[in-house]
Amino acid sequence: AARAMALASSLSSQSSPPPFLRSPSSVQLIVDAMVKTSKSMRHEEEANEDAKSLAVAAMDWFVKLALPTDALARDFVRLFLRTKGMECMQEFAGRREEELQARSLAVFKTCVDLIGDEESKSLFLDRALPPLKQVILSPSPPSQLANSLSSLALLAQSDKNLAVQLTRSSALLEAVIAKFSSPPNVRVAAAELLSAFMVGSDSLARLLHAGSLSPLLLLATDPQEEVRAAAAIALAKMAALSEEAREIIVEEGGGDLFLELLRSEKISVKRKAAEGLGILLLSQRNCDGIRDLLVSEPAMKTLQEAASYPDMMVSYGLSLCLRNATMRQVIDQDEEQEMMQRLRMMAEPDEEGRARRAEEVEKQMEDIKKQRAEVEERTAAFRERFVRARGTRVMGELARKESLGVHHLLSHVFLALSLNPSTRGIMVQDGAMKTLCALGKNMTEEDMAVYRKNSLFEHDGGKNEKISAEGVKVNAAHAMAKIASSTNPSLFSDALIHDMIPFLLLLLLLLVLVLLSHIS
Repeated sequence: AARAMALASSLSSQSSPPPFLRSPSSVQLIVDAMVKTSKSMRHEEEANEDAKSLAVAAMDWFVKLALPTDALARDFVRLFLRTKGMECMQEFAGRREEELQARSLAVFKTCVDLIGDEESKSLFLDRALPPLKQVILSPSPPSQLANSLSSLALLAQSDKNLAVQLTRSSALLEAVIAKFSSPPNVRVAAAELLSAFMVGSDSLARLLHAGSLSPLLLLATDPQEEVRAAAAIALAKMAALSEEAREIIVEEGGGDLFLELLRSEKISVKRKAAEGLGILLLSQRNCDGIRDLLVSEPAMKTLQEAASYPDMMVSYGLSLCLRNATMRQVIDQDEEQEMMQRLRMMAEPDEEGRARRAEEVEKQMEDIKKQRAEVEERTAAFRERFVRARGTRVMGELARKESLGVHHLLSHVFLALSLNPSTRGIMVQDGAMKTLCALGKNMTEEDMAVYRKNSLFEHDGGKNEKISAEGVKVNAAHAMAKIASSTNPSLFSDALIHDMIPFLLLLLLLLVLVLLSHIS
């Protein structure tokens, strides 16, 4: 029976499987096999090989039936939800055999991914939620506990409203946090569940109230890399949603943690580590500490290695991190007018009150400008140290990626770095002009949402808007002109000058257009 199931599973994964294998009757065969093996295992601490093979083959076949994810696959899931297969799947999740645990989680994930209508969703939650919560709230074997935590995380990720609803149970939150002292696989699953719960400020407030921050910081120092990575991802999401949490995480060494995880071999860990660094750089009180860390020799080596990593989302996270670290803080004329208007909207209704309010607005504006000027002074100092630490080479590596999203961010970083005349020579030595000539080359309009789909950033200073290669080239041209104005032209090769000319002509064209608009 196990061999027959395995053969059916294999044939179902072919490009043109026999139609009878992908039919409702197959679901019933799978459920019958699961029920039969579940009964035989119920009183055995360790399943015999025949029963285990049959259960594994049956669950493999169910997952294959769901491909492609069409209307037929959704019918299979709806049919499965009304059978005893659900109970069997959860029983297998509590077994000690790793193959059974992995397959039951795969079946669970298939169901979560394919639930479409509200009736099926309600039925699934009614049957899946109570057993999962019961396992988490009561003493359970580690393997069953880890599986239940992971399953609940899948549910929370699939439905934000459910995630918010689950955080309203203080008993559940306390039980999940208590699992941080369990075996490593349980600790990982508990941290991932907390990450899944972080879907907004309300749910995060409940997590902070439940005391989740300190245990997560402790978990981030765990000897197991998998555990540290899961904790770091949760901390990064927490920092993205809460300024208070962000400041505490920075103070507790969050920068060192994310830099260390940038060295991980796992892509998902590298992505969140890069984003986590960028988020911590939004810190109001402790940003300078993260900047000091970034220009240290070990950190620059880590950034250089991570920049050469082929994954696009890692490069995007690093580029955004550098943009947050270097962006200008001064208030320009347009921003000042907008802020003044906002402040005046709070004016008193009577004439005396308006006059008094006008004075207050002027004072507030002066205080804001002074504060921002102090921040810009520290930012300018970091920009100089970053260039002197050979940070331009990191950006050159990132610019190799054929991604307009990455190039868009790097163009802003180069523009900020080019403001300092004393470091322009170092930028030229480290290949800045060649890198600037490559920005936006052979690229078209792109939607930033492509990069933010799986990103932690919700307030990174930008909007989900379309960007163009033209805009990237304009920023690059401005930076190029500033650097070239402080550099001996004889240092540029003929080939480089040839590549620079279109950028400088673009800048000249923009200047002409501005002059014509003023004249008209």
